[in-house]
This record gives sequence, structure tokens and C-alpha cells, in this order.
Amino acid sequence: MTMLWEPAAARAALSERFGFAGAAAAGGHLAAAIADHWGRRVTCERLVLSDQNLLACVHGGGRSFVVKACAAETQFGRLAAVAEVVAVVGAQGLPVAAPVPARDGTHRVVVAGPVPLSVFVMPMIAGTPLDPEDGAALRATGAALARMHGALAGIDVDLPGPVPPAVRGAADPRPVRPLPEGSPGRTRAPRAAARLDGLLGGLADLGAATTLVHGDVRGANVLIADGGAAVLLDHDSMGLGHRVLDVARGAATIATRFRSWHPPPPGARRHVLDGYREVAALTPLEDQWLDAALLAESLRQIPAGDDPAGWAAAVERDL
Repeated sequence: MTMLWEPAAARAALSERFGFAGAAAAGGHLAAAIADHWGRRVTCERLVLSDQNLLACVHGGGRSFVVKACAAETQFGRLAAVAEVVAVVGAQGLPVAAPVPARDGTHRVVVAGPVPLSVFVMPMIAGTPLDPEDGAALRATGAALARMHGALAGIDVDLPGPVPPAVRGAADPRPVRPLPEGSPGRTRAPRAAARLDGLLGGLADLGAATTLVHGDVRGANVLIADGGAAVLLDHDSMGLGHRVLDVARGAATIATRFRSWHPPPPGARRHVLDGYREVAALTPLEDQWLDAALLAESLRQIPAGDDPAGWAAAVERDL
């Protein structure tokens, strides 16, 4: 049992957040839930904790699955709606880990226990983590995101509950704002911040229609499957927004992982954008907003304290 990214004690977090005394109790509870609601007998082989989410690798009947259980009750309605969207997208052949339907036909089930859990089951996909130095994999990621945007544009659904921070404000007609005075990006990358100011000053409102977007395409959420196709994972930040912000956020953070938060190597962002444009054309105004969004997203990654990954230097370098 491990923490995905937090510097916390896994056993204490499991008890405090999910009410389980240890990994055996948590694994047994999830296995019982899968037997009851999915009709599958599985054994839990690994547990990983991430904020209010408990992830388990389980195996049974000759197949392996990933189980994701969320303890944040305010998110339950929204997560259930997102699961149904991912099921629709998966049925269209899009590159996602489509959820396994429960016995009642839904794709996310609330399970009683020490704390209520919203549980989601998906197949384990064979593949490798995205290599930010692999141009073909980066282009495949951009192409996968473009195809997902095309599919999401045809889905009309209300997502209840709190809006995830990743897509908050993403549906505004001017979704990119100048950096606040005194922010790390403005003080540590002054040339880039000044260029962002100039770009935003000359942009008309983004009139493109808003649609559902992924919300969190980054290195940790991309798997390169056998054959080179990119699979987009973790749709919990899905929300309403402009596609240009989604692709900009993905290109800016394409080299980030759970405890390794690095800027993309030279040329990586361009590969992602090229892959996107091979599938979906942008309007001239969207292209202009994409430039601003990519710069703003990169500037926001510059930390207030030490910058061992070199975000400030990378942002200034890529002007």
C-alpha cells in the first residue's frame, strides 16, 4: 500500500480518510463490493491512495481490473454522471479505459461501509507510461485528445456538484487571465509574463462553443498501449470548457507525473499540438487563444519557492 503523490503515511491516511484499519480490510471490502454489484470474484493485489481516492489493482477470472473508490460524498453525483459519459465515449471506440457496467447497468455504484464510497471498475490496460521524449507518443496523445473532444462535443449532459478546480472558469468567453502582480510566474519569468499580457490585450472574446473537456490531460494520465495508441485516463476533472484550454493544459504539463513535476523537454509541446491538429483543425481565433493559454498554463507551474525542475528557465526558453 502506497501514497500516489502525497508525503503522508499510507496506513494513517487509509484509516482517517476511508475508515479501514489496514490494507487487508480495505481490499476485502472492495472485493466484496465487486462481488455484490459486479458479480465478479476478485482478489486485491495492490492499493494506492490519492487524496480522497482509493485505487486497487484486482484480479479474478483470468482478468485484471483497476478499481477506483472515492470518499468525497459531495462528488458522488458528478462522478456518476462522468462515468456514464466515459462509457458512451468508450462505446464509440475512443481511447479510454471504458468502465465495466455493474449488475444494474450503471457504471458507478455507491457502496456502504466505514465511509460511503463511490466505486468505479475499469479494465487494466496493457501499456507503458508516456515518455515525454517520444515524439510519436506525444503526437498520439494530441490525436487522442482531439478525437475525445470530437466525441464529447456530441454529448449533452449536466454534471452536478462542485466544479473541479482544473476546469473552473474554463467556459468563460475570456478563459485566460493575466497573471496577478507579484506571482511567481510574473517575477521569475518576466519576458514570458509580458508576452502573455501582450497576447491577451489583442484578443477578441473566444466565441467558440463550450463542450465537455477532459480537464486533466498530463503525463501521469496518459498510457501508451501496444501498437502506439495513447489511452487517456482519469476523467474525474471533466467539465464544461473550451477545447483550446484543455489541449494547452495537456501540452504544458505533458511531462509531469505524480511526484515528478517537470516542464516538457524542448519540442514536446509542439508534438502534442501537431498530433491534435492532424485530427481537428482550430479556427484562427482558437489558435491565438491557444498560444495565450499555453503560455499562461506554463507560467502557472512556476513555484513560489525553489524551482529545482527549472520551470522558469523552460518558460523563458520556449518563448
